[in-house]
Amino acid sequence: MNFLALKRFCQECGHVLNGRRDQKYCSDQCRNTYNNRHYSDLLYKNRKINRILHANKLILIELAQSKRKKLPLRTFQEKGFQFEFHTHTRISKAGQTIFYCYDYGYLRINEDYYLIIHEE
Repeated sequence: MNFLALKRFCQECGHVLNGRRDQKYCSDQCRNTYNNRHYSDLLYKNRKINRILHANKLILIELAQSKRKKLPLRTFQEKGFQFEFHTHTRISKAGQTIFYCYDYGYLRINEDYYLIIHEE
């Protein structure tokens, strides 16, 4: 039997592992380094999307301060609002779709106007 075939190596640094059979890393530092790198790659896109969602929410908060109930589409566009990003949707009693960025939502009234909704 080949002696090297029985050796196990750290997934991060490659050092020979001595100990439990299910051991994957030689130290807590190697485990943390591996997991930090692995999850940072996985979560990069999520962080980018969360920044967009947060920016959309801030725009909705700012626009909700307006005394006008209906706001034109161009107002959203000028602020940089990205309509394709939202956290969830709900259907109003009238059957219209309300799009939300966390607790602030917007309802399309017609082609040119939107209504901002704050759900507390």
